[in-house]
Amino acid sequence: LAGTRARLARNRDTCPLFDSERFTHDLERLLRRMWTDYRAGTRQHIVIEADEEDRSQPGFSTTMQPPDGQTTKTLAQTLQQALALHRKGELGGAIKLYLEALTLAPDEPQVHLSLGKALMASGNLEDAKTHFESALQLTPDDPQTLCCAGEVQGAMGHVDQAAGYFQQAIKQAPQFVPAYVDMGTLMENAQRYPEAAQWLEEAAKLDAGNAVVWQRLGAMALRLNEFHRAIPHLEKTLALDPNQPDALFLVGGALTELK
Repeated sequence: LAGTRARLARNRDTCPLFDSERFTHDLERLLRRMWTDYRAGTRQHIVIEADEEDRSQPGFSTTMQPPDGQTTKTLAQTLQQALALHRKGELGGAIKLYLEALTLAPDEPQVHLSLGKALMASGNLEDAKTHFESALQLTPDDPQTLCCAGEVQGAMGHVDQAAGYFQQAIKQAPQFVPAYVDMGTLMENAQRYPEAAQWLEEAAKLDAGNAVVWQRLGAMALRLNEFHRAIPHLEKTLALDPNQPDALFLVGGALTELK
């Protein structure tokens, strides 16, 4: 017993058992992971990766392995699987994997951005907004992230806030066409059609080979009863992409109105 007490006394300053700060740090990481899995509807064995501080501790060992032959996936593998599911429209599985990726890299803006897109597509606008804002905190000048933040604000009916994000994206990247298209969509949804047409015209100036933009311009001209303007826009659409059935339909409608 005396020998055990002496050994404990010698190891008190280095043994993890007595390192309260380190213990608290690991416990907090574990609880965050448990909460993430709970929200994702998963239950699985949790492996907490050692950080640099842990690895520098005396007596640290890397020989421990997950039980039952489990392996720890890398961030790249998890993201690849998540993106594959996202592209196939399997949003529930994609969201689960994005959340898993987030536990591996909580400060990676692309993970927050992709997760926000999947959440928005699934109709969870509030959580999507949260993750877009988290991505913006990490990359505040990224035009794509600014547009995503604007899109979710627009979907929530916050027109002014959405416009602010799109305009900030344009300020950061004046050649970023999606920001102009997003502004056009926002104005169209708000039934501010002349403004929508102006933003789409700016997009067409920047990307004259974009068939979708020309089709949107043609549709907008029809909304404004500007049939003579609609037809050339739609003809431009078909010249760029003959396989646009909507453009053919709209041209037919414009010609009918002109008779």
